[in-house]
Amino acid sequence: MTAGEHVQKWMARFDALTLRERGLVALAVAAVLIVVWQTFLIAPLDAARQRASAEIQRQRQQIQAFDMESQALLERQRQDPDRATREHIAALRRQMDAVDAELKGKMRGLIAPAQMAKVLEQVLTRKTDLKLYRVESQGASPLMTGVYRHGLVMEFRGSYLDTLTYLRELDRLPWQFYWDSIELDVKHYPEAQVTITVHTLSLDKDWIGV
Repeated sequence: MTAGEHVQKWMARFDALTLRERGLVALAVAAVLIVVWQTFLIAPLDAARQRASAEIQRQRQQIQAFDMESQALLERQRQDPDRATREHIAALRRQMDAVDAELKGKMRGLIAPAQMAKVLEQVLTRKTDLKLYRVESQGASPLMTGVYRHGLVMEFRGSYLDTLTYLRELDRLPWQFYWDSIELDVKHYPEAQVTITVHTLSLDKDWIGV
């Protein structure tokens, strides 16, 4: 039996179900989607986010330590100018610049806050028949010294297949962002209401809003 015949056979069985049975099937499918999404995408992305946040924190602490040492050396230089001290300060500054450049490099793959809403909307309207109902900025909040978290909530409605297509397209984007949550509501079968919450990181606290 071909794949098309399997699908037709499955659809015939589904159409033979009562409305209540269809609703139960839809709930089961939604539960499976959530478990699969959480296991194979959300969990790995969250682990990657935690590793990135820990690395950023470590580098920021290193920069702060360099800065404190530089300030102490500058104070000693004012009291007793010394060529060796000046050279040491210059070396520390170079190390700080290198760490800062490394930090910016790690964040280069993340989508810019100003682009996140636009890109997510474009993928939704271009690739699916999903209907967008809400896009809301959560603003910027300090994650650590000099690093800001920019959150976004998006709500849309449509079929399960379109929803799955949309999530897969987001996963293929060349830019990265972090997933916080995904909620599915199937009260109005066969249409599903989906709410996703995502965020990105930036060294700029300004949010060019939606």
